[in-house]
Amino acid sequence: MSRTAAYLRFYPADTSTPLVHQAALRAYADTLALPYPTVYLDDGLSWRCPLPAYERLLEAVRSGWHDAVLIPGPWVFALPDDFARARMKQLAYYCRVLELPRARR
Repeated sequence: MSRTAAYLRFYPADTSTPLVHQAALRAYADTLALPYPTVYLDDGLSWRCPLPAYERLLEAVRSGWHDAVLIPGPWVFALPDDFARARMKQLAYYCRVLELPRARR
């Protein structure tokens, strides 16, 4: 299994955006010389609902399967910033959480 993971969550379900973000996260992994990420996807689920892929990711980092998790931004975990930061902190206890750099304007 890859030592690098990526987490994505979109609500409501979107057919094109996840693919764009997956490609951006793969390119970011290449830039950082990280292995191709294993993608954990909770597509179409609200942050208020149980997130099975996030729970699998959390268990994987706790078990040492991944030492880095790539995300497009904190919003991927939850819409309210405090919830998003709490989930990031939960993962960051076990591994590095790397956010895509913002595009320059």
